[in-house]
Amino acid sequence: MRQHGTACPAFLEALIQDLEGFSGHWRELRARFIVHALPQDAGGQAQRVAERFALVAMAGEMASRYGITGWQPGEAWNASVTCYTAWIDKRGGAGNKEKDAIF
Repeated sequence: MRQHGTACPAFLEALIQDLEGFSGHWRELRARFIVHALPQDAGGQAQRVAERFALVAMAGEMASRYGITGWQPGEAWNASVTCYTAWIDKRGGAGNKEKDAIF
């Protein structure tokens, strides 16, 4: 499938045709992303954000599998891990920040 312009309609069409694949792939990729990217000392905030980045990784990988992006397998995954790691670094770690903000 070759797309010019907005990828979203093409992605949604392909996704609707592959809902069973999406569900199984999501559980597996989410768990793998958490194990790979989430630091051991991570708090709930970092875990919730990791789940969002895992969703971005999965959407990118599936869009690539559907022939929408032109990316190689693993590119969306690697980009998501890189962005998540940068987010952790920018905020000063993976721990919860509420208690630090109180003081």
